Amino acid sequence: MEYLQKIAKIDFSKILDTVADDKKAVAEALIDEIRFMQQTLNTLKDKIKENGTEELFQNGRQEINHEAPALNSYIKLVARYSSLYKQLCNLVKRQADDVSELDTFIKEE
Repeated sequence: MEYLQKIAKIDFSKILDTVADDKKAVAEALIDEIRFMQQTLNTLKDKIKENGTEELFQNGRQEINHEAPALNSYIKLVARYSSLYKQLCNLVKRQADDVSELDTFIKEE
């Protein structure tokens, strides 16, 4: 199972319950962006699978292959997506005997 599909199944409401009250608004915003990024990454991934990682660029008589825009966008978005997850993890209250669903997922990867 692809990691994006696994992440999509995470119950963010449970994770939100582990965030301190004064940080909940930030966590909710991060979760909203993470969900949007999941959808966008899946769309970009489909485009890359369909069209490949390179495309032919023509400028007059000159033709060169260059990185497909979808691949470039995907690479940039994955980095930002990972950064948001790290920020969300940092907001989760750490308890010695409590392992959150997000922690469990991270340890599996």
